[in-house]
Amino acid sequence: MWRPRRPRPATADDLRRLGIGDTFHQGGQAWHVVGRLDFDEVGVRWTELALDVERRVWLTVEDTDDPAFPDGLEVSWWAGVAGDLVTTGGPDDDLVVCAGSTYHLQHRGVATFTTAGTTGTPPGGRCDYADYRTAERELLGFEDYGDGWRTALGRIIPTGAVLVRD
Repeated sequence: MWRPRRPRPATADDLRRLGIGDTFHQGGQAWHVVGRLDFDEVGVRWTELALDVERRVWLTVEDTDDPAFPDGLEVSWWAGVAGDLVTTGGPDDDLVVCAGSTYHLQHRGVATFTTAGTTGTPPGGRCDYADYRTAERELLGFEDYGDGWRTALGRIIPTGAVLVRD
């Protein structure tokens, strides 16, 4: 008798291969990849997978040599928020207060990007961005695709928190 395979914890390679149409589980919910953005900032590359364009829910996958990530992959979960939640600072500042938490600048830059599927962004071009973290490693990100700054809050999740089926 055929039985569906149970989801298993994703490996770094599983997450690097996720693409449009793929389904995975995270937080007790099934998510479908509807779009993909591939970024390149002078050879540093990362991917953002669009899961719900209306609510601006994303999964970001980035290779890293940070020893805090033994599998060499930083995975983060993002949700768009209204810009008015930012009460102090903005993408040009080193310190930002958003939704009552204080975030410190980690990196600011400009990357080129290409897209596939439904992303809610232009099909390609340039993206200005600024990434921030709290002392508790909560994330705040700003991105501008040429149409104004977009704000998102995120958190780092373990690679194995994402479940895939073979």
